[in-house]
Amino acid sequence: MIPEWFGSDLIETKAKAFGVYLSLLKCRFVSGWWHNVIKRIHIDSIRREIFRLVDTGLNEALKASELFLNMLDEREPKDSNYIKRILDNIEIFYYERFRDACYNYFKGVDDSVREPIKNFLRDVKMGRIKVWERTTMGSVKMMYPPDTPSLVNLYWKKFRIDWRKVVEELTRSGIVIFQGSMVPASFLEFSFINSL
Repeated sequence: MIPEWFGSDLIETKAKAFGVYLSLLKCRFVSGWWHNVIKRIHIDSIRREIFRLVDTGLNEALKASELFLNMLDEREPKDSNYIKRILDNIEIFYYERFRDACYNYFKGVDDSVREPIKNFLRDVKMGRIKVWERTTMGSVKMMYPPDTPSLVNLYWKKFRIDWRKVVEELTRSGIVIFQGSMVPASFLEFSFINSL
């Protein structure tokens, strides 16, 4: 079920779709985001991420994100499980549009860390790296951001490369969003991973 207030005009451009998708993922993985204090913190976090990743269509992305958040806040009951179902349904129904937007704003990765990044994404996809939660389409909230000491000591060392460079590229490229806490499903598709 897609809410009637969510129309394709909200994501008609790649910039709008990207702004909405970042907001959707943040709200999907953060329970109780609608409480006043938490809401302001998350809106600021979403805006920072849009500023960080969007190079063309910045104003469109910001406005679409804000409109999406306002409509979600005003028109849906404040029930975490209900909100998760609504957001999962929107992600499923408009996934191709969201995927295109993610790929449009993807910044590429440095050749020196390409293989460790591909391995990391495969391991997240296959469940070899723990995640808190997955959407139906496969977007994830990481249990541990890529720069967590346990991942540095147990995971990155096997690649014999400076782990800081890998984490920097994951973040800079837009693969890992919100300070390393989330990965959109589009970056976990095998076709994307293999094309890196």
